[in-house]
Amino acid sequence: QRVFVKDSITKPNMAMTVRFMAGLTKFQTPSNSIDGLADISLETPDKERLVENLHWMFETQNPTFIQRLMGNKEQTFDCEGTRFNSFDLYVLGYCIANSSTLWSVNLSFCDLTDECMRMLFMVEDGKAFHHITSLNLTRNTITTPTASLL
Repeated sequence: QRVFVKDSITKPNMAMTVRFMAGLTKFQTPSNSIDGLADISLETPDKERLVENLHWMFETQNPTFIQRLMGNKEQTFDCEGTRFNSFDLYVLGYCIANSSTLWSVNLSFCDLTDECMRMLFMVEDGKAFHHITSLNLTRNTITTPTASLL
């Protein structure tokens, strides 16, 4: 596991293969997931890398692992200016849903639309954000009916 993860971090063309393998193995034990994926960080100024790391967390389908990584955040998750596709948003929602320590999310300047918000709220029937007390959606194109879902 560790060799594959190191390859995906140092060789971007390996990232998809490694994420696929992570999904197959699901990193069943919490210790393997933390040791094998120790180089994954949410503290990166590179927005593409941030999205890739969220996908890694999602592919493991290991709530303990996700909780540990998201728990390392200082209660705020800043995605300002990140460009997401629909599946990226589903992945983000899943990771947020599995983090009970996170209370603030910044999604400003992300070009989010109503469809994007539906993808975010599709996770666990909209319960992904039940523990979030601050959600910054500044400079996105979200209509009033969609905003009422919040």
